[in-house]
Amino acid sequence: MKIDPTAIAQAKEYPLAAVAERQGVALRQRGRTLIGCCPFHDDHTPSLVIWTDTKRFKCFGCGAGGDVIDFVRRAQQCDFRTAVAWLLGTTELSPAPITPAPPRAARSTVLDQGAVRILDVAALAYHHYLLDQPAVLRLLAERGVSAATAQTYHIGYTDGQRLVPALRRRGLSLRRARALGLLNGQGEHLAGRLTFPVPESGRPAFLMGRRVQPLTEPHWPGEEPKYLGLPLPKPLYIGGQPTARLALVVEGPFDLWLLHEWGYGAAYALVALLGTQAKPDHLAVLQRYARLLVCLDHDAAGQLGTTALCEALGPRVQPVALPPDVHDVSELGPHGRDRWAAIAQDGGIVLQ
Repeated sequence: MKIDPTAIAQAKEYPLAAVAERQGVALRQRGRTLIGCCPFHDDHTPSLVIWTDTKRFKCFGCGAGGDVIDFVRRAQQCDFRTAVAWLLGTTELSPAPITPAPPRAARSTVLDQGAVRILDVAALAYHHYLLDQPAVLRLLAERGVSAATAQTYHIGYTDGQRLVPALRRRGLSLRRARALGLLNGQGEHLAGRLTFPVPESGRPAFLMGRRVQPLTEPHWPGEEPKYLGLPLPKPLYIGGQPTARLALVVEGPFDLWLLHEWGYGAAYALVALLGTQAKPDHLAVLQRYARLLVCLDHDAAGQLGTTALCEALGPRVQPVALPPDVHDVSELGPHGRDRWAAIAQDGGIVLQ
């Protein structure tokens, strides 16, 4: 029996943000959109965008998207009719908060050699392309990141035409690249973005992309998320001296790269959470350090993340605050090294 079109129209008027928040998604306003971490995969970016005017959502990490009915169907694992009935309040399908869909089966905690090889080829292809793009290198330089640091961390860039030829030259599987999230129905998942590999035990374990335009605007106001990752477990981003006793813990990759530019990677571990919330496996890594100088972004999410680290790791965590007019470490400006040293000293740590 067909559903009354009027009932469908009424169901679609149910506030999508309310359904997402019932799913446990913490949303924050960004222009005419709401953003948060997607509940349908292991997302810490965040990648979920809700357009309040069109009443639609899209996850730029796992690809989920649609209207409020699609959201309920995916979250509840139910059919169209049942989702409409739930939104109209005519079924007791889910009196409790909606249960998240199970994690994608493609994820695993340890990547096999084939997956590592594909991630490595992708990272190198993107890195080599960046080195031939003076305009993008110039944009990096405007943010204080030199070509030398780009080489150290294998920062890359892709126009969307780099990966498939690189994989074919090496006889590697395009199907496996799709399973890893590097390719999708539109082409390269990270097309038009700066890229950087996130290593684990010396091997690439993850790849992230940062939207290029406008690279000089730290707080991207557009509809797509500033950062995109892959549907894989995301390790901590660690540079500098990983075995040092003191780790400088920041939020994003630009923060880490600038600490490297300022010379702090020569003596200390540099750690970017790539978000604000450290997972249990991240905490296990952070426990290896005798002291952690933590400086997350100057916003509510950063403050919550800092508090969580203090509660989980105890007195080894030394939180420090940015100046009121500075959002993150990468905004400390041309005298960033001296300003960072002063911030650390305020926290009782004298850096070399």
